Amino acid sequence: MRIAFVSMHPRARHYRQDASFVYRCENVALAVRSLGHETELMHLREIFWRGRFDAVLLLRPRRTLALCLAVAWLRRLGTRIFGDFDDLVFDPEMSVYRPGVLAGQESLRRARAKFALHSAALDMMDGVTLSTSELVRRYRALRPQGRSLRMPNTPHRSWLDIGRTSSELAPSISYFSGTRTHDADFKLVLPALQSLLEEMPRLTVQVVGPLETHFRHPRLLFGRRLDFSHYVDVVRNSYLTIAPLVDTPFAQCKSAIKVLESAVLGVPALASRIGEYAELDIDGIVGVPTPSDWEPLLRRALDPAVRRELASGLRSRVLEQFDSAAVARDFVDFVAA
Repeated sequence: MRIAFVSMHPRARHYRQDASFVYRCENVALAVRSLGHETELMHLREIFWRGRFDAVLLLRPRRTLALCLAVAWLRRLGTRIFGDFDDLVFDPEMSVYRPGVLAGQESLRRARAKFALHSAALDMMDGVTLSTSELVRRYRALRPQGRSLRMPNTPHRSWLDIGRTSSELAPSISYFSGTRTHDADFKLVLPALQSLLEEMPRLTVQVVGPLETHFRHPRLLFGRRLDFSHYVDVVRNSYLTIAPLVDTPFAQCKSAIKVLESAVLGVPALASRIGEYAELDIDGIVGVPTPSDWEPLLRRALDPAVRRELASGLRSRVLEQFDSAAVARDFVDFVAA
């Protein structure tokens, strides 16, 4: 089969830097290619010049004039068209829970309009792939007759040959915010971090990516958001990573890729027990039931002996459950049916 993985990123020149494209398109395409199929990565504006494809996967499609023209062209060629979503952006009723809206960075009216365009695009698809079981559940509730496949995120194939971190690192906690909308998430763990920084003179906390917090401490370090190629080095050299999440319908649909990235490099991770994070059953990835549990669970994981125990064999445990080749086989079967 010949399959195209297509971005609709508003800045066409930068679509390859989009983390969602890296995991939902690039990583899947690499795995599908390893099965003997032909795959290509592109922006929507390139679709008219690349010949015929058996199937096209559109990342987060939204109904625009460009999409309508592309779909008409692809239908003439007999191409099957699929959408992919890794966030709860296809139900306009859920726009109130969009992180940017909750953070006051985006108006509800604007968010709802965006969600409506995503919803309208679903009617143009032959099926959709979704990153989590909760997203599948919500999609099927809206479109019981629609075809859907859970296609979980898996650790990036380029990370599998990277050496694991040393267990002799100084104690530290790393938080990767990713976008500007995680201030409330970070507040969940902030009391625990404040106590631990006062209690443990060698501990450092590093925040990578945009974040606003009034808390300041000499060993609370801030760094800019990193390109994917540099991000791996910071994760690899972390002692522990954390993924706190405020419990909202949007968060319940989030992929647990942040902790899987950490774990596949042998770095233990702690995460709020929400959505896919709550479904994980992997020693070395610690679920945090409530905000009050962050401090005792972090204190335990920071113990060198415990940290070594959590890290030992962690990569293999992750890959047993999140195999990109198995995901690729399911995907190919789905688009070929």
